[in-house]
Amino acid sequence: MVHLQYKTFLGMLACACLVTGCGPEVETYSVARQDEGTARPAVAPGMPGGTSNAPAAESGVRWGSPEQWQELPASGMRLGSFQVESDAGTGDVSVIVLAGDGGGLVSNVNRWRGQIGLAPVTEEEIRAGIEEIEIPGGTVLFVELRGPDGGDGILGGLLDWEGQTWFFKMTAPDAMITENHDIFRAWLQTVEVSGNAELE
Repeated sequence: MVHLQYKTFLGMLACACLVTGCGPEVETYSVARQDEGTARPAVAPGMPGGTSNAPAAESGVRWGSPEQWQELPASGMRLGSFQVESDAGTGDVSVIVLAGDGGGLVSNVNRWRGQIGLAPVTEEEIRAGIEEIEIPGGTVLFVELRGPDGGDGILGGLLDWEGQTWFFKMTAPDAMITENHDIFRAWLQTVEVSGNAELE
């Protein structure tokens, strides 16, 4: 009788072992849920209007590369980027495109003025200081801004073309603005829109 009970106990033990998993263990992990995607802002900080993500090669707008400047890869909103070095310091050149009027001439020039410590001015004053540069297929508005007390300055170009506004901009120490004034102006003259001869 005892022997039978012992065999019954062994059988129940074997069943319990199968039920409780004497075989391979199964482990569980907690995995943080990934966001389905972060929406990109329609407007980049400090830039009015919407942005255009069209690559420069497909945009129909092209420009040259001054030998005095170091061309850098395009990134983010920049479709063109250069670094300028001299004994006076380092300058930054960018090419950015926005949809529509990009906020308008007055808003953009006054934004640039604010970046170098200048007070806003009227549209009449802005237009009085602008030079119109004719390029194949359009007109670039050339702006030169000098910061107070010999601080940073800005050389800028604005091109309105096919529902977009293109911004060509150099920010640099005052002495570099002087050194690069003619180079920047000549660079704006290399800008072309689609349908014209390729840049050399």
